[in-house]
Amino acid sequence: MNTKAGISLKGMVITIIKFAVVIGAMYYLISSGKLSLSDLKLDPAKWYYVGIAATCLVIVVLCSFIRYHILIKTLDIGLPLSDVLRIGFIGAFFNTFMLGSLGGDMIKLAYILKETGKKSESVASVMLDRVIGLTGLISLGCIAMLISWNKVVATPGLHNVALMGFATFGLAGACSATGFVAMTKGRKAGLLLWLCITAAMAVIYFRYFSASELALQPGAEAHALLFGRTLAILAVIAIASLACIGVMPSCLPGRRLEGIFLRRIPFGAKLINFIQKLLVFKDHFLPFVACFLISAFLQGLGLVGMFFLSKALVQDTPPSLEHIFFAGPPAFIANVVPVPGGGLGVGEVALEELLRLCRDNSGHIITGGAALFLSYRFLNISIGLIGLPFYLRGKKEIKEAEAEYMADINNEEK
Repeated sequence: MNTKAGISLKGMVITIIKFAVVIGAMYYLISSGKLSLSDLKLDPAKWYYVGIAATCLVIVVLCSFIRYHILIKTLDIGLPLSDVLRIGFIGAFFNTFMLGSLGGDMIKLAYILKETGKKSESVASVMLDRVIGLTGLISLGCIAMLISWNKVVATPGLHNVALMGFATFGLAGACSATGFVAMTKGRKAGLLLWLCITAAMAVIYFRYFSASELALQPGAEAHALLFGRTLAILAVIAIASLACIGVMPSCLPGRRLEGIFLRRIPFGAKLINFIQKLLVFKDHFLPFVACFLISAFLQGLGLVGMFFLSKALVQDTPPSLEHIFFAGPPAFIANVVPVPGGGLGVGEVALEELLRLCRDNSGHIITGGAALFLSYRFLNISIGLIGLPFYLRGKKEIKEAEAEYMADINNEEK
């Protein structure tokens, strides 16, 4: 009884914090004048842009489900594409409206476990699907920043955003690449790949972070700091990816590192279990890369949809496609914060502030980012409603799958 009360109190506190984040973000936007009802007006003569944006987002949603089907098919999870589409729309519906005790990803996982009984493969597929999606988004943001590198260098406020993006993408990409190659082809092959990655990072670094060029620009001190911090990040990436060559093969079941995690490291059992679930893909590197490329393409298509939606909004200084590709990825990443409404208010603040760092051809600040992101959210909600009839039709089945999943989690904890 006390346990249930404790769980209820904990859930209540978490819910209050989530709503506080939403209310605080929306209050900031409205009180600061960065969001008003007038910003949400659509130009009647440009409604067709809304149709183009909606088409882009529907394609993104459908292809993301197909991407996930590729993942589970690689792992021999026998789930038809029709079922993947159905449960995918239900998951999107849950993620949009934050229904139930589980999110959309967990609902998808519970359903797949109930249908297939393949726990490790199912958990790995859901985890990797989300990781691939985020990595594709971050990589797209990094590419956009490199394309607009002069703007990034000239705006000290963007330096931290760029460094965080490069660090995240570099660590995820380099570590996974060297680690997986070391597990499948041997440590020598992993070391050869590491040398290639390190050489590529050196070329990019001296191409975009030349100290002599930075010293000639205004704000040389900030640029020199960017130069040094970037060098430190690349060094961390090189060291971490080199360590993965030795560590990741030893994490396989029955290897030495597994025993160390189980016996000597606090929470080591859960950590090694998490790592081993991801390592299910060690023999399927090419499908993994294909899914990553699909993800990057879909993230780009989503940004194109946002651009067309911006053309339908009545704005004094509308953003260009370059501005959207520059500010969109970090705003989407900020929107991942698990608050009610799928990050309501958080993404709006992020896009507003990032676009305000940009200028049009006349030197005017780009405004209307909050209204654009909110309109984009409404469009996504409309698409998420496609999952409502699927949910209503299979509500009983989903509740059963959720109950079985929670019971399995409780048994593991005991």
